[in-house]
Amino acid sequence: MFKWDFNSRSESWNDSEISRVNDIRDDAFELFGYGRFDLIPNIQIKKNTTQTFTTDYKGNNPISMSELKARYDGLVELLKSDSKYNSVLNALERIVREMELFFDDNPRQLNACDVQKLVGEIQNLPNRDCFPEIAGALNEFVKSIGEVPFTDVILGDTYKDEEIIIYMKAIEDNKDGVDKHALVEQVLVHELYHAMHYHYSTPNVKGSWLPHSIKNNAVKESLADYFSYLYILRKFYRNYELKYKIISKELENKWNCHKYPNYPYSGAKVFDFGKDENFYGAPYIEEDCLFRLIQNKALTQWETPYRVIAESLKGGEKAGIEEYYRRHPIEKIVNMSPLSDRHEREEYAQLLISIEKNYGIKMHIDGFPNYTIDELRRIDSLDAYRNPDYSKTEFDKIFYSGSIREVENYVSILPW
Repeated sequence: MFKWDFNSRSESWNDSEISRVNDIRDDAFELFGYGRFDLIPNIQIKKNTTQTFTTDYKGNNPISMSELKARYDGLVELLKSDSKYNSVLNALERIVREMELFFDDNPRQLNACDVQKLVGEIQNLPNRDCFPEIAGALNEFVKSIGEVPFTDVILGDTYKDEEIIIYMKAIEDNKDGVDKHALVEQVLVHELYHAMHYHYSTPNVKGSWLPHSIKNNAVKESLADYFSYLYILRKFYRNYELKYKIISKELENKWNCHKYPNYPYSGAKVFDFGKDENFYGAPYIEEDCLFRLIQNKALTQWETPYRVIAESLKGGEKAGIEEYYRRHPIEKIVNMSPLSDRHEREEYAQLLISIEKNYGIKMHIDGFPNYTIDELRRIDSLDAYRNPDYSKTEFDKIFYSGSIREVENYVSILPW
C-alpha cells in the first residue's frame, strides 16, 4: 500500500511520490476528457511541508452572519436618512454587492481574505471623513465584521494552469478521521481539476477566474469537488480499499451540512443523484450526464452552470437538465436528434434553425417529429416561403404534426 512521506521536511517529492503523482495526473486527465484533451504542458506539482494555512478565528464577542446582516441593514437606514450621505451609501452598497456578502438573503460564510478586503474598503469609503456624525456607525460595523467567527483551511492551491501546491502539514493537521494518504490524492485531484478547467476555458472565463465572485467560486468548487469524489469512488470500486469510501462519505457529509452557494463545494451533490456502482466503475463519464453538461458549459461561461446547479438542488437532476436545455435549446436538438454521427447531429440542428428562419415559424424543441436528415434537407431546399400565398400558420401546423409527404403536398398546391 502506497504511503506519502509526511516525515520529511524536503520540499521535493521523492522518487516513488513522483511516480505516484504522475499516475494520478494521467488518470485525472483521462477522466476529465476521455481522450479529447491533451495533458497540460509544463504544469508544476509541488509540495509544501511546513505551512499549515489553518486559521480558526472566533472573535471576542462572536456574532452570526445573520446578526451582521441586521447591523448592515441598520447602517443603510442611517445613511438613507439624509441625501448628503448618498455617495457613502452608494459606495458601501457597491462593495457589499460586488462581494455578494449577503447573497439572496442567505448570508455566506466569511474567510480571512473576505474580512481583510471588506474592512479595508469600508475604512477607505469616499467622503466618509466629510461626515463625522456617521464615522462612529461605520467604525462599529467594521468592528462587527471582525466578530464573525470563521475557519480557513487550505490543503491545496492552484495558480491558473501553471502550478499546484499540496500542503502536506495542513493535510496531516486537518485529516478529521480520514486516511491522510488517501486525502493527499483527493486534494491533488481536486486541484488538478481546477488547472484543467482553467487551461481549457475560453478567454472570458479565464478573465473572470480570479476576481471574487460567489457564483464563479460555487461553480468551480462544486465541479472540482465532485470530480475528486468521482476519482476517489473509482479507486474504491477498483480495489475496495475502505479508506477511499470513508473520504467519499466525508465529502458527502460536508455537502449536506452546508448551503449552496455560501459553501461553494455543496453544489457537487447534484451530480450524484441516482448514481450506482456501474457509473463509478466505468472508465469514462457519460456525455449526457449532468456533470458533463455543466463541465463543458463551464469552459465558456458561469451563469448557466450556476443556475442549473441551483435548479437541480431544488428539483433533482431532471429539473437541472430541463433548465440547461431551456437556456440552450439548440444543444438539445444536437444531443437528442435521432443520429449517431456528431457532424450529422450538428447539421440536423442547423437545418431546423434554417427552416425556422426561412419559414418564419417558432421552433418547438419538444414538438418536432423525427424527420430524417434527408427529409429536413428536402424541406429546407423548398422555396415555398417565397410564394405570396404561403401561410406560415399552415406550414407550422403541418410541419409539427405531419409527414414529409404532407409538407410537400402543401407546397405543391401553392400557385407558382
